[in-house]
Amino acid sequence: MTDLAPSPTLAHEPADEFLWLEDIHGDDAMTWVREHNASTDAALVNPAYSALEARVLQVLDSADRIPMVSKRGDWYYNFWRDEANPRGLWRRTSWESYLSDAPEWDVLLDVDALSTTEDAQWLWAGASFLRPAPGKEYRHAMVALSPDGGDAVAYREFDLATRTFVAGGFELPAAKTRLSWVDADTLYVGTDTGEGSMTASSYPAAARVLRRGESLAQLAAKEPLFAVPLDHLSGGVSHSSTPGFERDLAYDVWISTTAAATCAWAMTGCTSTSRMTCPFPSTTSGCSCARAPIGVFPAVCTAPAPCWPLSLTHSWPAAVR
Repeated sequence: MTDLAPSPTLAHEPADEFLWLEDIHGDDAMTWVREHNASTDAALVNPAYSALEARVLQVLDSADRIPMVSKRGDWYYNFWRDEANPRGLWRRTSWESYLSDAPEWDVLLDVDALSTTEDAQWLWAGASFLRPAPGKEYRHAMVALSPDGGDAVAYREFDLATRTFVAGGFELPAAKTRLSWVDADTLYVGTDTGEGSMTASSYPAAARVLRRGESLAQLAAKEPLFAVPLDHLSGGVSHSSTPGFERDLAYDVWISTTAAATCAWAMTGCTSTSRMTCPFPSTTSGCSCARAPIGVFPAVCTAPAPCWPLSLTHSWPAAVR
């Protein structure tokens, strides 16, 4: 794989006196957080604050709230938290039921019950659905659960029909993971697989192909499908399965002293990729391409990659897919 050189930096960067806080779970950092939390509470928490907090919680826990939903197939999905279910319920209902005064909810996952059963402090972090074949119902989703409310989440494959996690299914430990369904037996995954797999910002620096039945160790042993320099914010690959618009998208997010952008590549017949430099704020026509192959792509590109809008698709090497 091509070596990933770090991005250019200022000749004289100012010293960061708080760089030691990057060790977010370190004893010194946690002591600093607790001390500042205590001083904040001492300055702000008073009877008026406590009364306002109680009123806000009353509104947030109200059963009169409109349950916001997202549609997948024939079902309307909602995640609901209230006083009785502080960690929440993942549930769904039909359109006809949703329009009624008292919708009948089909509870898929009770996060409070799961936390009790597993002696954990799980917090809901969303679900990524596998698009089914035309005419079929949505059946599988990758459920994201945070162990502490942070960016790091654990992913588990969930069966919507049985309302259970899939035994022996896809499962990834807590990390700042980014993933995307490719098909029923394949995921694009960017996660912590050891040294060099995460950027300095602790987000994925590379995406690999994970197939059903493979372990995290097997994933780590694979050559990345796409990778970015470790001083960038994040990079990865996402698959769009929208009928008629199927494509794979490789993205690179970075911030420097002269630019801040999210750029992506979506190419047909492209067998390498191009580094983009975009002005801030990024515009549709303001990107310029400089050839700098990164990732696992043989030969050369036949055309420079566009920035937004993305109108082409990328054909990954068959050996990688």
